[in-house]
Amino acid sequence: MTLSTRLGCGLLFAALVFPLAGCGGGGYKVTGKLVSGGTPVKTSEKGMIQMSFIEESDKDATNPFPVSVNMQDGTFKVASRGNLSGPPAGKYRVSVRIFDPYPGQDKLGDKFSPQNSKLFVEVKGNDDLTVDIAKGG
Repeated sequence: MTLSTRLGCGLLFAALVFPLAGCGGGGYKVTGKLVSGGTPVKTSEKGMIQMSFIEESDKDATNPFPVSVNMQDGTFKVASRGNLSGPPAGKYRVSVRIFDPYPGQDKLGDKFSPQNSKLFVEVKGNDDLTVDIAKGG
C-alpha cells in the first residue's frame, strides 16, 4: 500500500469516525424551582426528592433525564444524559417523588411517579422553569 493510499484511508476513517464520537453538547441548560402552590418544596435533613424529565414520546419512562434537586430550597438542574448536555426542545412529563424520611413511602402517593405523572413542562431553550406540583394532574 502506498503512502498516499494509506493517507487517504486514514482520512476517510477519521471523516467517518469523528462525527460519531461527538464532543457532547446538544440539548439545553434547564434549571428551575420545584414548588407546591408557589411555595418551594423542601425536605428535612433525612429526606430525599427524586425528580426526572421524561420525553413525551417515552411512554414507558425508560430513558429519563435525571434532575438534581436542592432539598433545602427546591431549586433544580436537569442533568446530562448520554451525549446530550441537557434535554432538547420538546414537551416532557415530570416525575417527582418525595421521601421524608428516606427510605419510606412517597409523600405524594406515587401521583407523580414516572408511570403516573400528568405534570408536563415544555423546554424551549436554556430555560428557568417553575414546576408546581399543586397544578399537576
